[in-house]
Formats: sequence, structure tokens, C-alpha cells
Amino acid sequence: MQVIFARHGQTIFNKEEKFQGYADSPLTQQGISEVFALAEFIKPLYVKKVLVSPLPRVFRSYVLLSEKISIDHEVRQEIKEICYGSWEGKSKKDLQSSKLWHLREKDKFNFKHPGSFNKIHGESYANLYARLQPFFLQLKKTSYPILVLSHLGVMRCAIKYFNALSDSAAGELSIPNNAVIIASNKTSANIKAEIKTL
Repeated sequence: MQVIFARHGQTIFNKEEKFQGYADSPLTQQGISEVFALAEFIKPLYVKKVLVSPLPRVFRSYVLLSEKISIDHEVRQEIKEICYGSWEGKSKKDLQSSKLWHLREKDKFNFKHPGSFNKIHGESYANLYARLQPFFLQLKKTSYPILVLSHLGVMRCAIKYFNALSDSAAGELSIPNNAVIIASNKTSANIKAEIKTL
């Protein structure tokens, strides 16, 4: 198997360091450039399909990608980002003085974000990991290269799953928009994932 995990291009909320799970914002010019760099990266890999999160910033990234390389896509609900609840769209800087922020810093992977956003309750990365485990198992059975175009949370969970990371190590991972994770195996029993910056 060979699976390439990538984030959407940088958005305005990414640039402003605001929480962006189910909330959305447009791609920046840098974000558009990042998507074009991703297209150049995957061209020689003969990727057969892109699995795409349904959230708008990811689909916009796929549309830009498809301008550079012809590739089929499939929208997958389970690869949405987590919902940050009442923190959606809020600046990280503005939340850093709150008690909840300090609780989150102690265990980022298992911290369940407070409140709700558009009637969707806040989630933790652990919630996302539970949602993704059947998806990762399915990916391990693929015989052709696949691109998973999604979010930071999904990439954190992919590294945790394929490299058997602890919750704390997965929670502390810093993965920029212009990075990919490549999960591949030389034998069916030895799958590892590595982070590469484009």
C-alpha cells in the first residue's frame, strides 16, 4: 500500500491562528500555492484516487488540484476535522488565559472541546481516532496509491495509527499545511508513516 495524507491549503483562519474544524474560511494565496505544490509532488506517484473531506476548504483544494492533474475523487464523511465546539472561529491567543486552555495543554489528544457549533457537539482527537480506525484498516488493503486530502486532526491520527504513537506524542505533533504523510510498506506487516514537507 501507499497512502499520501495531505492537508488542505492554508486558509485565512490558519493564518490568523483561529480554530477551524467545522467552521470554514477561504484559502490564502499561499494555500493555493501549497495545493499546486502537492499536485507536482503526487504527479509521478500515479495516484489513482483522492479521498476528500466534505468540508469546503478541502473540496476547494481538490478542485485546484484537479486543474493540474486529472484524478478521480470520492467524498468521505469520516475524514472531516473534529468539531471544536464553541471554540470554532475563535483566536487561540484569546483562549490561552482560560482554565480550559490549560486543561487542553495537559492532554491535547483527549481534551473534548466545550460547547457546540451549529448543533454539533465539541469533540476530541480521541473521538476522531475512534472514527478513523475502520477507515485506516480499509486503506491498508489497497493495492494502488491513494491521496487522502483532509485536515490536521486526520494527519495526527494517521501518524498515531501507523507508527503506534502515544496519545501525548500524537497530540503534540506540529504538521504544517504544506506537509504530507506517506504511509507505505515494503512487506504487508511493516507499514510506517513519515512526514515530508513539500
